[in-house]
Amino acid sequence: MLTLGLSSLLVSCGEDPELKLRRETQTRRIVEMEARIAVLRERMRTPVPDNSSGLEAARRASEVAQEGVREKEQELALLESAVQRAEQELADFERKHKISGKAPR
Repeated sequence: MLTLGLSSLLVSCGEDPELKLRRETQTRRIVEMEARIAVLRERMRTPVPDNSSGLEAARRASEVAQEGVREKEQELALLESAVQRAEQELADFERKHKISGKAPR
C-alpha cells in the first residue's frame, strides 16, 4: 500500500501539466455525471401520477369535437350542393331568357 502511494506521488510530481489538467477535467465531468445519474435515479423512484381520469375526459371531449366536425362537414356538403343547384338554375334561366352575365353600360 505504501509502495502504491509512493509511486503515485512520484508520478504526480513529474507529470505533464496538460495531462494533469485533462485528468482533473475528466474527474470533474465524472462527478457531474454521477450527480446527474443520482438525480435521474431519484426521479425514476418517484411514482408517476395517475392521469387516466383526465385522459378519459380528454378522449370524450375529442369525440364530441369530432362529432361536431362531422356535422359541420355534412352541413357544408349540403350548402355546396345548394350552391351548385342555384348556379345551374341561373345558367338555365340565362339560357332560356338570353341574358348575359354582364351588366349593361
